[in-house]
Amino acid sequence: MNRKKKWILSAAAGILIAAAVLCVSYIRQQGLNINETKKDDASAVSIIGGADGPTSIFLAGKLGKSAENLESENLESGNLTKPPLLCLKDVLSSTDDKFETASGNYSWYYSTGKKDEIAGGIACGLAPLEEAKEKERLKLVQYNNLDFASYIVSMTEKPDNIVVTEYAVTDLGNTDAEALSSEAYDEVLVVHIKPERVYEITAGWAEEKMNERGFYGSASYVVVTE
Repeated sequence: MNRKKKWILSAAAGILIAAAVLCVSYIRQQGLNINETKKDDASAVSIIGGADGPTSIFLAGKLGKSAENLESENLESGNLTKPPLLCLKDVLSSTDDKFETASGNYSWYYSTGKKDEIAGGIACGLAPLEEAKEKERLKLVQYNNLDFASYIVSMTEKPDNIVVTEYAVTDLGNTDAEALSSEAYDEVLVVHIKPERVYEITAGWAEEKMNERGFYGSASYVVVTE
């Protein structure tokens, strides 16, 4: 009986680890810049997740600190422990209304404020066209019969670049659907958004600026329009 129980537990752990590896592979395929953590840079790895939700892999710093849920931890260093919210604002609107959304897929690393200690994690959520099914929809205001609306992209910490990938809303749930378009922006200012679309907005913060910012990583955001 004990052997059977051990076998079941071992199999479950193996499946979970395999799922996490697949998630990382998916993020890489979507163009996110994931930087692998060296063995001597981390003392513990914690994989959190299950059949009912996304899988997250969290890394604790190399000074021997136990693995914790770093996604919600507030550190005294003041550095971001996870990607900031993405905010969209209609360029032509006279109101201050904003549309905000959080990232469901990301790789994120930050300084804990202690010497040579870096923490971070990889969150693997749903594919964009699956995640979009549960998202609140952005209602666009059309001006002068244009087939798009211009939105300012803003975050509390400006990314170095973004990639905007566009899908048809009729492809919701179809993870094999081909993108209608994909465009990269080095200067993140304004993007053109069309109705009845699903957008995956991938933002990147360069590792080279780690000392300046205290963090680096990449994050994917999903926006669905009416």
